Amino acid sequence: MDKFASKMDPESSMSASKWVYKAGISFNAIQNNSFRAMMEVVGLFGLGYKESSRYQLSESILKEETDRKRRSIMNLYVNCCKGTIFLSSKESFDEAHTRELIFKYVDKCIEQVRPQNVVQVMTNNASNNIVAAKMLKEKRPSIFWSSCAPHTINLMLEATGPNGMTQPQRSARVQKPKRTLEEEFESEDEPVEEDDFKFEFDEEQVLKSYGEKQKE
Repeated sequence: MDKFASKMDPESSMSASKWVYKAGISFNAIQNNSFRAMMEVVGLFGLGYKESSRYQLSESILKEETDRKRRSIMNLYVNCCKGTIFLSSKESFDEAHTRELIFKYVDKCIEQVRPQNVVQVMTNNASNNIVAAKMLKEKRPSIFWSSCAPHTINLMLEATGPNGMTQPQRSARVQKPKRTLEEEFESEDEPVEEDDFKFEFDEEQVLKSYGEKQKE
C-alpha cells in the first residue's frame, strides 16, 4: 500500500487503511484498477460526497452494470437424491437465446448425463423455453419439461399491477350491515331475495320425517 499511499495525504491514507481492515478486505484489493478509479472519482467530487447505499450497490447499480455488459448466461444443474450439482454453463455475447439454441444446449447436456438418467427438465416460463420444451418432447417423449413454480407465482403477482395485489371488490349487498335472520324476514321494506339464502336438504329424508310425524 506504500506506493499508492504515497500519493495520498496521511489522513486519507489512514482512513483507507481503517476501512480495508474493518471491512475484512484483502490489502491486495487496493491494487485493483477499479479501486484506484473509485478513489480518483471521489477525490474529483470533493467535499460533500454522499456514498451509495447498500441497496443501490447490490441492486440498481449492479443491475445497470450487468445490463451494460450484455452478458447472457445459461446455467444447468443436476438434481438427484444426493443433492444438486452444477453441470454446465454457456455464456453468449452475440447469440440470442432462441428456442433452437436452448433446445440444442439442453439436449447436449442430456446426452452428457445419458437420457436414461434424466426424468425431468425444469426452466422458467419464458416463451423461448416453452417452445424448446415442445421440441424436446418430440425428440424425447419420455422426459418431462416443467415450468418453475416460483417463477410462475412471480408472474402472477406482477400481473396484478405496480401497486401490488389488487383487493377484491365487495358487492354493495355484502357491504350492508349484517342482520339476523329474524330481521331479514321481519323487514317489510326490503324483500328477501331467493339468492340470499340457500338450503341443502335430502328430499327422501324430509318425506320420511314428515310421514313419521303423520303417524304420531
